[in-house]
Amino acid sequence: MDSGTKTIFTKINNSDTYFSEIIEKVTKNFEITSKEYSYILSLSTLFYDEYLRKEKNGYLEFSYYLVLNYSIMTNDYNPLLMFSINNGLYPIAKSIFSNYEMNIQDILYNTEIDFYKKKNIYELKKQYETRKALIESTAQNRAYIAPTSYGKSTAIIEDIYSHQLPKIGIIVPKKALIWQTFRNVKAMAKELNYKVLLHDSDYSNEDKVICIFTQERAIRLIQDNAFSFDTLYIDEAHNLFEKDERNILLARLIKLNKKLNSNQRIVYLSPLVKDANNFIFSNNEIVEMQKIDFNIKEPVVKLFHHNGQVEVYNRFVDQYYKTNEIYSNYYDYIHANLGEKNLLYFNKPKDIEEFAQNLLSDIKSEKIIISELTDNKEIINFSSIISKYVDKDYYLVELIKYGIVYIHGKMPDLIKDYVINKFISIKEMKLLISNSSVLEGMNLSLDTLFIFDAYGLQQNDLINLCGRVNRLSDIFSNNDLSKLLCKIHFVDIGLKNINIKNKIS
Repeated sequence: MDSGTKTIFTKINNSDTYFSEIIEKVTKNFEITSKEYSYILSLSTLFYDEYLRKEKNGYLEFSYYLVLNYSIMTNDYNPLLMFSINNGLYPIAKSIFSNYEMNIQDILYNTEIDFYKKKNIYELKKQYETRKALIESTAQNRAYIAPTSYGKSTAIIEDIYSHQLPKIGIIVPKKALIWQTFRNVKAMAKELNYKVLLHDSDYSNEDKVICIFTQERAIRLIQDNAFSFDTLYIDEAHNLFEKDERNILLARLIKLNKKLNSNQRIVYLSPLVKDANNFIFSNNEIVEMQKIDFNIKEPVVKLFHHNGQVEVYNRFVDQYYKTNEIYSNYYDYIHANLGEKNLLYFNKPKDIEEFAQNLLSDIKSEKIIISELTDNKEIINFSSIISKYVDKDYYLVELIKYGIVYIHGKMPDLIKDYVINKFISIKEMKLLISNSSVLEGMNLSLDTLFIFDAYGLQQNDLINLCGRVNRLSDIFSNNDLSKLLCKIHFVDIGLKNINIKNKIS
């Protein structure tokens, strides 16, 4: 949302008492009268009409925010259904239709929506159109900018199917993403007779390869062999704007490959880039961008203060509202707000270790009541395997027995990847404590996020991290539209080096 639109919302909120009272009630999920519900729908219609006149995306977002909250609060999904059909939000419409007594018009709408079915998933109209335009484009440099979980993996697979160039590189920012990407592409690679390489040392002069590499491995392959990529897919491409050593290396890879192969095709993939022209490396380049601006997931942001009080934040009017909640400590707050799969985010490995130690101590002293999962064979086996490979001073082995794991950058990659895999695959694993190791790309099926230390997290980092909560595939596979409201908790533990409200805003 642009700053001008946000200023308009703030002005209305400050000058219109009834508007501000309703927004506070919606934000705090308070009980609302039928008259107030009518006002919410009227307000949603008003801002939607304003969006149609002025094409300001912030008005569309606010209109959607109101109608989404109305439908979830009242269990009346008809307004959300109409909004979704009119704006091509077909996964939402299909989910509503699955529990809806349809009339003839609804049946016709439902049939039209089936056109946007991809395997077992329904796509947004904009999602379908942007991906189609990306794949059909003949441009050498293309960008696909879409929120997290909006089908970037599908775009890569379909683009490979469409063009079938012999030497393909999928460049991922972390080693942990190599296996995840491999699982996504292996069926397609087998069908099209590509050999999939996961390390530069695996190359043996094959004619058709898909290399799933970090930038370091890709550069080594080019330098050590008579080799160049025909197509490069740059995952999490916004990293190119960071001036650290690894991303300078990524830029070098693109330039070096261009020098070896002037016909190289590049696809930049990111949830965060505003202008694809920022990817231009020379004066005669053009980057053709396909972008999805609208995100159907809406964050519900709460702030726990170290004095035990809780506020909830509304991003449209940039306002914090005190709640009636109060907790004696942040452990109690976490316990009261746990979801099925939770991420606790810290900045430093030592803070993760310290939190893990204190958590285990409090569990064993029964200050925190979490039952040991002694009857779960998967967890017992997981704990047993980890005990063979980690130092006895790690608290990980004991915590696993309670459905809790932690990772950080100082742990060996093999252990880290194994722990993440088990957190995802074992239903009873509830808590992952981590730092920036999980910022990019990992599909963790989270439904709740607690951010303890936002130091060092820039705007894009925070957006990317919050985007990990409630992936679209998880929401619509269970037809649970309440998960479109994503639970984000900032936990203020009294750090003096950061203004947490500035980070949230």
